[in-house]
Amino acid sequence: MFSLLPHQVDGVRAIVRLHGRALLADEMGLGKTVTALAVSQHYSGCLVVVCPGYLASNWHAEVMRWLPESSCQVVKSRRDQSRQADVTIASYDVAVHLEWLEARVLIVDESHYLKDHRSKRFQALRPLLHRTPRVLLLSGSPIPSRPVELYSTFYALRPQLVGRYDDYARRFCARKRLRFGGFDDRGASRQTEPSQLLSRIMLRRTKED
Repeated sequence: MFSLLPHQVDGVRAIVRLHGRALLADEMGLGKTVTALAVSQHYSGCLVVVCPGYLASNWHAEVMRWLPESSCQVVKSRRDQSRQADVTIASYDVAVHLEWLEARVLIVDESHYLKDHRSKRFQALRPLLHRTPRVLLLSGSPIPSRPVELYSTFYALRPQLVGRYDDYARRFCARKRLRFGGFDDRGASRQTEPSQLLSRIMLRRTKED
């Protein structure tokens, strides 16, 4: 049974207006977990939570608190071929090996773990991110120091906002060709535009607010 605070109710409504594909970046302590679970219940169907391994037991406890009638499993091994429960929780390191995962709603906690769009972790999870109708990325630190680290967020939620990576890098990352081949995309250009784009898919509230 959900008992949400007013700002959490507003958060659910805002995410629904974003069609359930959003970055929830409230400050720590404002209830990102319960807000995300409430969103998942709005859409119903199977829920998958991907999180750092040290948070899996926390997520299990929160699911049992807020969704006590749901079946919930924490998948602890890549060899686990369990049938999917109402709620399936897996660490990043395990989830990348679980091709059987299917979800109506996908929650990705501490989503900065996916900031490198070229990483094996992001590439392995990309099909799940794209085939799941509703995706919530959760992060208390939503804006990295380099625009290149934002591309994976856009690509996971709304790839049409930024297009191909090469175009994004030329536009926002001050791309430079290296002397012996390849590119350096660690810079920044048009520095306000990535944040403006991010505001179209991100919900962030502070404790002061």
